[in-house]
Amino acid sequence: AKKGPVTLAGTNGKGSTAAMTESILRAGGLRTGLYTSPHLSRFTERIKIDGQEVEGDRLAALLPRIDAIGVPLTYFELATVLGFLVFAELGVEVMVAASGLGSRLDATTTCPPVAPAIHSIHRDQAELLGKPLPDIAHAHAGMSTPCRPVYCATLVPAARGNRGSLGA
Repeated sequence: AKKGPVTLAGTNGKGSTAAMTESILRAGGLRTGLYTSPHLSRFTERIKIDGQEVEGDRLAALLPRIDAIGVPLTYFELATVLGFLVFAELGVEVMVAASGLGSRLDATTTCPPVAPAIHSIHRDQAELLGKPLPDIAHAHAGMSTPCRPVYCATLVPAARGNRGSLGA
């Protein structure tokens, strides 16, 4: 994306918030890409340009290029690469990406966000992100980049913690 991605992390509401954010940016005249997960009916629901699903044939045509790299990818990583690649090829100006795992470990962090946002913090992915809410909040904050503000919804006090990453 020419202007960089808006990346959303958090427990619940990322997809809805991403869709609303993309709609606002598109209404402002930007060529937008939207990457969300999971899909409900069709894989192509995950990858949209200017509000329209990218055709499955177009995505399938990209698979040999990705496969040629020889790096084993998870399902989510492959979906992310497909989305980012098609956005680049079709001239998206700004991409809105809802993270999967929602932390520094997420495939969506391969593109440093211009506007990282954390929607909510709850006890999700505890086996990967930690059990106490401050640890989960810290992991979600890991998707941010230095010298850029992180936009946060109001967090429950326990998620603010004392680790400095999302202090009140």
